[in-house]
Amino acid sequence: MSFARLVLLNTLKKEMRYETSLAKNLSYITEFIRKHDFVYKVSESSSKINLYKAIDPYKMQIEFTYRLPKKKITEKDLKDQQDILELGGEPSDPVKDEVSCFYISIQKSPKQNLHIECYTYNSQIWIQHIIFTEEIPNFIAPLFSNIKARVNFNILNEGLQHEIVNWLKEIGISDDMGKFTEIMSLYKEQVLYKKWLNDIINILSNE
Repeated sequence: MSFARLVLLNTLKKEMRYETSLAKNLSYITEFIRKHDFVYKVSESSSKINLYKAIDPYKMQIEFTYRLPKKKITEKDLKDQQDILELGGEPSDPVKDEVSCFYISIQKSPKQNLHIECYTYNSQIWIQHIIFTEEIPNFIAPLFSNIKARVNFNILNEGLQHEIVNWLKEIGISDDMGKFTEIMSLYKEQVLYKKWLNDIINILSNE
């Protein structure tokens, strides 16, 4: 085996050991799903992840996607981001790439569907927009590109905001959900990355 090949192989193995050491997050993922009684589904044709749960009289669906970790966020970045979100604005760089986005669909009947767009960072959730539709599409996220149909949560009466948040907590949407979506999106990306590392190691190995 050539020197360059050996060095590359050892570097890849070191990276694999590091990624494997992060597997502790899996215990939180499995515990969250068990504790909150969600059914978990990963799309084979996209990066979409869905959670499903029935809580009388509703059927609830959570949708989010894989993401990659970016550069470290400073306290100033987080403060600026919180100010933007509290005013109902969109997340801006450099924080935008660090903020996870997930969508909640709550169905009472086939033609009564409430969809909520949320951002989460450091396990804190900010509600952004709310939309009502008569059907649930395959992908929830595109619904919120319709500016006319969506309602900005942050301009609602503070009392109404407070009661909406309390209701969501009652049906299982709390900061635990924010932490789960952050960990899960990174974990799934990690699984794909480890598979890629393993494939390269197998190509370079003498075995």
